[in-house]
Amino acid sequence: MASAGLAKLALAATSPKQEPKEISAAESSEDEPPIDKPHPSFDSPDADIVLRSSDNVSFHIHSLILTCTSGFFQTLLSLPQNPPSYKRSSSPNPPECLEVIHLMESAKVVEGLLSMCAGRELPQLEDFRHVEELLHAAEKYDMPGALSILRLALTSTSLLDTNPVRVYAIACQWGWKEVAREASARTLGLDLLGQPLLRDLSLIESPHLVALLLLHRRRRDILRCGINSLVDFYANNQPGRCCHCQREVAHAEWMSLKHTWLGAIEQRPADIASGAVLQDSQLHKLFSATCQHCQKKLYNPEGTILKLKQLLERLPKAVERTQL
Repeated sequence: MASAGLAKLALAATSPKQEPKEISAAESSEDEPPIDKPHPSFDSPDADIVLRSSDNVSFHIHSLILTCTSGFFQTLLSLPQNPPSYKRSSSPNPPECLEVIHLMESAKVVEGLLSMCAGRELPQLEDFRHVEELLHAAEKYDMPGALSILRLALTSTSLLDTNPVRVYAIACQWGWKEVAREASARTLGLDLLGQPLLRDLSLIESPHLVALLLLHRRRRDILRCGINSLVDFYANNQPGRCCHCQREVAHAEWMSLKHTWLGAIEQRPADIASGAVLQDSQLHKLFSATCQHCQKKLYNPEGTILKLKQLLERLPKAVERTQL
């Protein structure tokens, strides 16, 4: 029968890296057809084709939707076969007359793909494993529309906020440079080498992992170089002198501020990324410091804060495009 041949072809084509597998007896036997468990959201009475998931859930759908959204199904359904049942009879199509294509994906994955292709409510994307299953299935069945939706969803859901490292790994794997850059920017407040992130880092391919680690390293180096600048911050000059009376002072408050900031980029990177260090109590101590000789203020609050803000703005914000 043509439907049996179509089912065999579908099984072979859905595993391009494996040898074609013969359809099982339960799938091919006309005496013992598999139990049809139609999906409640995809049980159209006038459907002309059935997709059956690996867990034996049937999706009754119009073949036109598949051919318009999937290069795989467009090719598959264009192969010679018996005319669909609606061309052989004017009566409603009984389910047993529909062409059945057996898929290797679970019902949850098939539902997600078809929802995106049919313009229905998007699937919940709160689990990275499910997102990756959808991505691999969309690629396998050549569904560019579904891939585009998934790419956009990764940057507009809580996934990016809760685990930007994992989103970065996925974006790098799929070659989505702008998504990867946005995800890398969301990692700036994280301690990348902390124990909670080690497993996620292991999922990133080596060149992209190096790029992410270099981003964080460059931020530390630029901050250290900038805050030690003799030009921007006169208190770094040794011996330290009061800018009013030019007598020697220790600049202990400035040294304490530098120690706080350089420690923050290592231990509290979120405070550096968000600019919260500009509200740190250490700054108030700095601006209240006076020269022990002339009793005048040692530091100009407006000028010092401006230069500190400019230093934070100079820190790189995302992985370079050339590194992706």
